[in-house]
Amino acid sequence: MNKLWYLSQISLFEALTMEELQEIERMTPMTTIGRGELIQTPYTFREGLFLLKDGKLKLYKIKPEGKQFIVSILGAGNVFGEIDSFSLGTNDTFIETYHKIDMPLSHQEIANMIGSTRETVTTVLNELSKDGVIKTGRMSVHINLNHR
Repeated sequence: MNKLWYLSQISLFEALTMEELQEIERMTPMTTIGRGELIQTPYTFREGLFLLKDGKLKLYKIKPEGKQFIVSILGAGNVFGEIDSFSLGTNDTFIETYHKIDMPLSHQEIANMIGSTRETVTTVLNELSKDGVIKTGRMSVHINLNHR
């Protein structure tokens, strides 16, 4: 699919005419970025609005004690970035390409998402499993919906 089609799918641009969309298409480059690459850091801020065509992005901050805190995971079709009159709150955030979220997450990745430690995640998952709330298996967690 071409860039014009992707631009037409962004709700931010839904009121634009085809001519206006074509003008935006001419002004905007498409770039492919590999997995695990940093797109932005708080020290290398990139001004502009960006559309994620495919894949996942991890937006995170580093806490004072050096631990990562995941603010958001964006998927295809999401818009992110900053321009003079429009901000999506990413100017002090690390933005990194990320693996697909439907792949198994490690205890460390879950901890990063909730602002906790790997040890705490492991302890809580073990307690929930012991109490019958969840059942853990190799690279899976099943929730017991009938647990009371």
